[in-house]
Amino acid sequence: MVKKKSTLPPRVALGGSKKRWWMPFKARTPLGHLIEGYLCKHRKAGTLAGALHVLFVDGEPCNQVLYGMPEIPYPEQTAVVVPGGSKAVSFTRKLDGTALLFSAIKLPSKEYEVFPRTRGMPVLVNTKYRAWRDVVGEVLDDPLRQGIREACIQQSATLAFELWGKKNRHSVTYEQELALSLHSVIRSRGVSPWSLVALLGKSFKIPLVPLLERVSKPTADQIVSIGAKWQERYEALNDPEQGLYREEGVVALVETGQQGRLWKFKPPSMAEFHRLARRKIRGVTIRHEAFKILESDQCPSLANLSLALGKIFGHNEVEEQRAFIEEEYWSWCQEAEIQGLRENPEEESESSSEKV
Repeated sequence: MVKKKSTLPPRVALGGSKKRWWMPFKARTPLGHLIEGYLCKHRKAGTLAGALHVLFVDGEPCNQVLYGMPEIPYPEQTAVVVPGGSKAVSFTRKLDGTALLFSAIKLPSKEYEVFPRTRGMPVLVNTKYRAWRDVVGEVLDDPLRQGIREACIQQSATLAFELWGKKNRHSVTYEQELALSLHSVIRSRGVSPWSLVALLGKSFKIPLVPLLERVSKPTADQIVSIGAKWQERYEALNDPEQGLYREEGVVALVETGQQGRLWKFKPPSMAEFHRLARRKIRGVTIRHEAFKILESDQCPSLANLSLALGKIFGHNEVEEQRAFIEEEYWSWCQEAEIQGLRENPEEESESSSEKV
């Protein structure tokens, strides 16, 4: 039987988002099912950041939303507040790597498929720049794959992991070769409390990011004070002058009954890298933005990197530091083992999100 060709309807906007935040995509899942819809590319869209609004599966119409992972604010950006009824705050170690999202898609057969993606890549695939699926396959053995599958389906949730270690080094230098650690669970456009994350980790044997401390019924001042303590402790371990980083920071999850709110606290050396201070383009900043491009299924070319840096620092600053940016960029390409770049990387296409 020949399936009718699907026609993607006009761009939509979900839950207060804007139409321009969404871009069409077409991709095949690891099991070969064709999914079509819209991907939310806006970083400030809350749990819609990296979300998929799936409108067709194998040509059959549907209406499924696979939620993304919100951008976590600094307390300097969004003041720490403790909602009424808050039970606790959990501080976890913030690992420096690639955010991977696992969600369940319902198939026309009524079965489910669970697959990984990033905020910018609707289905994680091997690209000509990096063999993402192969890299994840090194840590995603059958028991872990099954545990993630069962947790996603049971909770109707997106599970957010960090892929970190030597083989996926961003800025922090780790002893571990490669690991996958669960840090957040997103359900119904909300971040779940740490108690649920811990329960899923225990029930389905899923590795978690380390829990550093937990405080019952905290005040906002307590949260800021504890965050500052960890900032100071981790700053002592980092050596920004030598470009050596050991810790990225901590994440505070304030828990109410069924949901939570997130804040991140980073040592000054890492916070500068993550753009709290934008006076100067640092080497780690260049590498961070290059990885964001790579994780968004775009060509990690020097031209695309320069555009991204220009949006942050201004194009005049980019031009003034062009020689330094090029030096750090090519060093990053070698270190991250980026494949497939031409001698003139500006010729590369910017995205392959709609390729199947």
